[in-house]
Amino acid sequence: MVSGTRSPLIYIKNISHRSRSFFLDSTSVKAHWSAAGARKSEGDQGIGKSKGGATGKIHMICASPGQGMDFSITGGGVADIKAGLSLIGETEFAGANTWIAMDKGYSAYITLETCEKKGLIAVVPPKTSHKKPWKYHRWIYAYRNEIERLFGRLKQYRRVAMRFDKLARRYAAFVSLAIICRFLKVYVNTT
Repeated sequence: MVSGTRSPLIYIKNISHRSRSFFLDSTSVKAHWSAAGARKSEGDQGIGKSKGGATGKIHMICASPGQGMDFSITGGGVADIKAGLSLIGETEFAGANTWIAMDKGYSAYITLETCEKKGLIAVVPPKTSHKKPWKYHRWIYAYRNEIERLFGRLKQYRRVAMRFDKLARRYAAFVSLAIICRFLKVYVNTT
């Protein structure tokens, strides 16, 4: 797993971590044939096999105005909850009464416990198979589309929408660049 902790994103994180609502989700990215073939000595490059071929995933936490904050890149077969919990553990949040909304892919008691340890209020709907379902704030969950729209905007950049890079750190740099471009469009144009 390649973390998205990059030095240019530190400024964005300092602004975004003050937010009171966050969103966690992942998106799948198809890997081009040229992305295959990295040296084994380089380690895991975040490309996995799936029914659709070679794919990767971008797991991201975004702050309330639809601004990407922290991300990681994994193979396409990695479960959302595994990468999501490590992202929650690595990211700094504002403090008490901070919400984090997730979809049913993160629905587990361990997610609730991890969020509680970090001082977060988890907004995740329980799966229908849970024996003891919990209540969640539906009105906050309704705003979870912000991260979906963020992924759509980031995928307007061809290098993010389809992975052409062999090395995960190079692909992560392009994802960081797309997040910075998005930040500049939102925050610089409004001031």
